[in-house]
Amino acid sequence: MKKILFMMSALLLSSMPVAAYSKDQTEAGANTQDVVGRASVVDGDTLDVRGVRIRLMGIDAPESGQWCLNQNNFGYPCGKDVAFWLSSWLETKNVSCVPSGRVTHGRIVAECFVDGVSVNDTLVSNGMATAEARHSRKFLVSEEKAIRQKRGMWSGRFDRPSQYRRGVNEVSSFAKSNIDPVLKNK
Repeated sequence: MKKILFMMSALLLSSMPVAAYSKDQTEAGANTQDVVGRASVVDGDTLDVRGVRIRLMGIDAPESGQWCLNQNNFGYPCGKDVAFWLSSWLETKNVSCVPSGRVTHGRIVAECFVDGVSVNDTLVSNGMATAEARHSRKFLVSEEKAIRQKRGMWSGRFDRPSQYRRGVNEVSSFAKSNIDPVLKNK
């Protein structure tokens, strides 16, 4: 009887998938469970949901200190604007984040939804974030539409967030020195 139980246990265990997580993935928690709850905005593409850091999959939003140029060639703090807009939108809503199975810099990579609407896609389609094809091609059509309609950042000029992080910040530097007069008077 013991031998049969042992063999059944071994068979059951051998049929279960084995997850190979890096230290970073293990520390971030279970990255296959949906994360649901109120979100606080860390920046334009990072949320904190019930103590779990979520990196929005397939998109890249301006960094907090990044500046962009509007259609009149005046600078505005696009990184802060995106975070503020996202925070206002999510303020009283629950988000449901579906992990992709990846973890980066201690953050679970996921697509998040509010009432069935993709937060990731909403940011890209409104020109508040760029689509990142190297991680997911899912939001490229929304980006193309935002470009054609000159929505958000696409109505002016900006450094792609990935370039800005690498120190390529020609637009951001100029934008800081050419602040929109409306912002100066606030």
